[in-house]
Amino acid sequence: MTTPIVNELDDTSKRIIEIITEKLNSTIDSVRHYINKLKKQNIIKHEGSTKAGKWVVMQ
Repeated sequence: MTTPIVNELDDTSKRIIEIITEKLNSTIDSVRHYINKLKKQNIIKHEGSTKAGKWVVMQ
């Protein structure tokens, strides 16, 4: 599950979690869970403000 999320964040770094859930046919809670997991593993990070920030894939 984490690889599709990384791909989506990499391709659409400015999109919101809700769009990713629709694209992956998953729940918001599930995507948030995996995003938090990826952040703890230093695979992704969020830069900037909540509204104007973007996701950065570290790998």
